[in-house]
Amino acid sequence: MAPRSESTPLLREEHSLTPEAAAATAQRQHDPPLRLRTKLAFMLGAFPSVATHSVIGFFMSPFLLEVAGVSPLVVSLCAFVGRAWDAVTDPLVGYLVSQQYSRFGYLKPWMAVAVLPAVLLYTCLWAVPEISSASKTGYYLCIYLGYQTFFSLYQVPYTSLTVHLSNDPVERDSATTWRMGMETLSLFFGSVVQGIIVSSAISVAPVCRPCDDDGGGGEEPAEDKSVQYAYLLSAIVISCLALIFGALCLMGVPERPDGETPRKQARVRPDPVPESRSSAARLRSRNT
Repeated sequence: MAPRSESTPLLREEHSLTPEAAAATAQRQHDPPLRLRTKLAFMLGAFPSVATHSVIGFFMSPFLLEVAGVSPLVVSLCAFVGRAWDAVTDPLVGYLVSQQYSRFGYLKPWMAVAVLPAVLLYTCLWAVPEISSASKTGYYLCIYLGYQTFFSLYQVPYTSLTVHLSNDPVERDSATTWRMGMETLSLFFGSVVQGIIVSSAISVAPVCRPCDDDGGGGEEPAEDKSVQYAYLLSAIVISCLALIFGALCLMGVPERPDGETPRKQARVRPDPVPESRSSAARLRSRNT
């Protein structure tokens, strides 16, 4: 009996690909490497969301308590409702993005629409309107929920943009490394810039002074508004940088129309080999 060949009909049939899958594999192997400017532009897109979220995580509670003068219950309510709302908007935005397509692509139109309202709402979050305490509760809650909504509309398509950069997994991993590095820098940058600006104002004027109305020993916002303006100034600085970096990302990163979206991956998946064909091929391989 002749030795069994390595390239038996069984192996050839079980590893055969559809024409679409073969074309995708060939294109993946011949994709040019990403340009450095594309990676840099993609990296800058991480700044808007990470920098603003880090500042909110570090400074929002002290700002609302000491500068805006809202109650601790309102601060806890804003934090809880914001997190819960974010858990709802992220999967919802992911579904909407996967269902919509325009001639500009799947992802970049959502980012372009969301980045400007997001940074504007972020700036308004650090303002102190001259309204009643009950109105302040509604103001900060609505502004925070709007901020979370628009940044979900920006961040979810941005993270999904990695798939559309290249069909080469190595290039995708390289772009992801650049993005994660920028996320780390944005985390430190936002916190440091906000901290420097606010601390310089605090060193000049105290944030709070004792409340002597009823002897309760509480605190009320200081009349000096230098700290309030410092929070607003730092928010404007970070918002301008976020808007610039977001625009550079949109202009510098092309969204490939042939990216391997989940739908396309499902179309190019190889057809399963029927059991009858597999058994017949196995019998033929034994007779050779």
